[in-house]
Amino acid sequence: METRDEDGLTVRWLTLDEALDGAGHTEGVQNGGGNADVLRVAEPPRDAWSALRARGFVPKPAKISWITETRDSDEEFLARLPKGERWSVRRARRIAAEDGVRFVVQEPVEATALDAFLHIYHHHIGTMRHGVPYAGGQREAILGGPFFAVWACAGAELLGGCLVVAAPGAPYTKIRYAAVAGRFRDTGLSRAVYLEAVRASRERGFTATSLGTEPNVYGHIAKAGLFSFKRRMGFAPMPSQDLGNAGGVEADRVLHLGGLEDPGMILGYPDSPGWLGGWGHFYTSAPDLDLGPYRTDLMAGVRVIRLSAGRPVSGRRG
Repeated sequence: METRDEDGLTVRWLTLDEALDGAGHTEGVQNGGGNADVLRVAEPPRDAWSALRARGFVPKPAKISWITETRDSDEEFLARLPKGERWSVRRARRIAAEDGVRFVVQEPVEATALDAFLHIYHHHIGTMRHGVPYAGGQREAILGGPFFAVWACAGAELLGGCLVVAAPGAPYTKIRYAAVAGRFRDTGLSRAVYLEAVRASRERGFTATSLGTEPNVYGHIAKAGLFSFKRRMGFAPMPSQDLGNAGGVEADRVLHLGGLEDPGMILGYPDSPGWLGGWGHFYTSAPDLDLGPYRTDLMAGVRVIRLSAGRPVSGRRG
């Protein structure tokens, strides 16, 4: 048993035997100051998943990666999105045009533009409760690596953009880092940036692109709302290891919301073999959580767990 602070989330790592025996399940809740937010078992064997579920654990991919086909044109790509999201993307493009925004694809990435982007990126990460500025230590790798950038510009000002990995011979591009200036977030500029990144990937011969990889505990670094946003943009969530990325399998039991935004969410493996989009487990203090902003069409089902004083007090499935 080992307890670690992981970017503001206190995780108690248990062996499989400790998890099944109940060791450490309530100790962290009762001891002030050293509370564990999450209990976690690394790489639990599939034949132990049922027993872990009976103990309140959720077997899950450690990380989620997002993938979509680039299709043959912007029109074909947009046609696959929900009607409301198509409207949002077109609105974002219209507002960008009215504001004089132009999109520039830059390959290789130039240092001056990258530094302007990193300034916006760090400011955005600084507004997050547990934001981690991953791009900050990657400047030289970005300048020397197989990256291209999509920049949103007005005049000489860089308003935001994204950095995309386009490795020769890779099966898909990876939209790795993205940010827009604060005053443009409400205009949906990020949607227009992502569409331009999909287009640039298509023009380079890639048939698919990924919209990042994140830890599968939403409400920690990435909020639960980001999950549904990416899905509405046409990307499908997959266990990261299924796409050749780092990952693995974990089993988590959320004890309380101390280190998480409300609602927290985990996408667990379904009871049946295979992925099938996963099962959404939502953690909230709200007596009746509205799942509308969070649930997606690819969830095999959902379970809502209400947390109070560090303990789950009710659950419902749907």
